[in-house]
Amino acid sequence: MLTTFSNYWHTLKHLKLSQILNRLYFLIYSPKIALDNFPVINQISRTWQEPIFRDESIIGHSKFSFLNVDLELNFPQDWQEIKSSKLWIYNLHYFNDLNCQQALKKKEIHQNLIISWINNNPLGCGIGWDSYPTSLRIVNWIKWLIKTEDLDEAIIKSLVIQTRWLSKRIEYHLSANHLLANAKTLIFSGLFFHGEEPNYWLKKGMSIYKKEISSQILKDGGHYERSPMYHAIILEDILDILNASIYWPEKIEDALYDDLVLKVDDMMKWLEAMVHPDGEVSFFNDSSFNIAPKLEELSFYAQRLGFRKTQEFKTITRLDQSGYFVVNNNHMHLIMDIAPLAPNHQAGHGHADTLSFELSLFGERLIVNTGVSTYDPNLRREFERSTKAHNTVEINNSSSSGVWNSFRVARKAIPLLISCKENINEFQIKGTHNGYHQHAGSPQHFREWVIGKNRLVINDKISGSFKTAIARLYLHPAVKIEDNRRLILPSGKMCEFQSFSNHIRIKKTMWSPEFGCLKPNNCIEIEFDDHKVNIEFSW
Repeated sequence: MLTTFSNYWHTLKHLKLSQILNRLYFLIYSPKIALDNFPVINQISRTWQEPIFRDESIIGHSKFSFLNVDLELNFPQDWQEIKSSKLWIYNLHYFNDLNCQQALKKKEIHQNLIISWINNNPLGCGIGWDSYPTSLRIVNWIKWLIKTEDLDEAIIKSLVIQTRWLSKRIEYHLSANHLLANAKTLIFSGLFFHGEEPNYWLKKGMSIYKKEISSQILKDGGHYERSPMYHAIILEDILDILNASIYWPEKIEDALYDDLVLKVDDMMKWLEAMVHPDGEVSFFNDSSFNIAPKLEELSFYAQRLGFRKTQEFKTITRLDQSGYFVVNNNHMHLIMDIAPLAPNHQAGHGHADTLSFELSLFGERLIVNTGVSTYDPNLRREFERSTKAHNTVEINNSSSSGVWNSFRVARKAIPLLISCKENINEFQIKGTHNGYHQHAGSPQHFREWVIGKNRLVINDKISGSFKTAIARLYLHPAVKIEDNRRLILPSGKMCEFQSFSNHIRIKKTMWSPEFGCLKPNNCIEIEFDDHKVNIEFSW
């Protein structure tokens, strides 16, 4: 009971008053939506650039595939009665398949599915009317209508009703990526339709976006939730808004347009640093494959909109405001995490991963954080957010930040960059955090990365007293380990590993590269004999 109270207190005390009030508003207020006086569609005078394609998710007449789970659905009842995870059902209501590469060939299937949704999802009833899936669905329908030039009256009217509903169900209480998704949708609907009401949606969406983008996108270009996956999603949203502003000219305010253009360059550079040589995102906080667009897709989309390719080689990239440091040198791509867990008022996608890192050698992943396989409130979700699931040090068998439930964080570790030095032949980066200060003896973890030519040394130190401390290194599933010291990459290239601890063990674990997917891998655990552990990689 005491632990539960403490978790709630340390979680709620960081919320803004506006979040609490808007949460109460969501619980007690059910808006009344007008079902008449529909605005007309706006006239188009420019060329629509092809957005990023979605993966196909309709894989049969009534078979759907989301998050590596395939289900045969029986409509219309399964719109409301389907038994699956909340995120799977959300995906069903997103309608992403409307914008897959084969969409034009599937027009009839898509049109029938849309009409089925309209006829069997009464206004405000069911999970499909949650604000987030409503936001994504509206944008997907509008993109599909632009592509197919379908002007079905039932679809047009439903779009108006859905936007009216969303405009009164903005997720101010959640803020972060949800609020940006809501605002983007109001902008899209405000552009797609013409008249006084659409102008209201457009102005409201732009007002939210202008305010939020200035606070949510940090000076180094990173999104403040510090998830490479959600960063990529928001970057795509911004590109979509710019695409729409070209398609419907003279509608987006110049100040917002100019700000978004500047954000694209900064956000692209941030993402370029935070992906591995394989082009996929790193696994810090909630990040997974096959949810957000890949860097290459975003880059091509930006180029279609007139942006120049920004990718440039940097030996060291300091993302100071986000708290990540990236070294790309001597066949190595190293990403180090000295980042705050997330903004205090919204830490739902944060992990207890302070002072973790990921490492690729010779273009192949070697050291990986565990990743994300589920958002369901279960033991796997609890583990994947814990310190135990990341390449850092766990003290006294507890997490450095108080992650709990699926999207809650109580106490948060506060990181500190101690030094970042660049010499002729090596880099030295040192950081610490206070995530364990509440434990008896006030233990504190210090980590130093020393990067030399074909060599990486990690020096871990714990001040104060503690009962147990374990450093973990999670290997990519394709990496083989021999004699507890030789790491062999899929290409056959080799990396030597050593530590002078007397307590090194290899454990069988599971890596989560995608939702609904677990792959067996190995974890090297190094138990502290005293207050220091040294780890060295050489290649």
